[in-house]
Amino acid sequence: NLLDNANKHGVSPVSLGLETDSKYLRILVQDQGVLSKSDFQKFLSPFSCKDQGEGLGLGLTLVEKITSEMGGRLEFEENPTRFKIIIKRESQEPGQVMDC
Repeated sequence: NLLDNANKHGVSPVSLGLETDSKYLRILVQDQGVLSKSDFQKFLSPFSCKDQGEGLGLGLTLVEKITSEMGGRLEFEENPTRFKIIIKRESQEPGQVMDC
């Protein structure tokens, strides 16, 4: 959803990044658009875009909910617009494969 929204509504270029360390996994989505913190807060609540035929306005709400259920958090930065999904890594033995 974050990538789709950045592609549809953001300003190019759109970038996707992944950062990891021993404790956290960070997924980064950035575009050159200008989304304010107050608008970000509004988009965390469900809204309707049916008049525009563009969706239900649930995407960011679901991203935050799923991230939270995984024990993580969603962060936002302005200028440029940047979202971070931060999830605590499970401890694993080296070489161990995660079950999906």
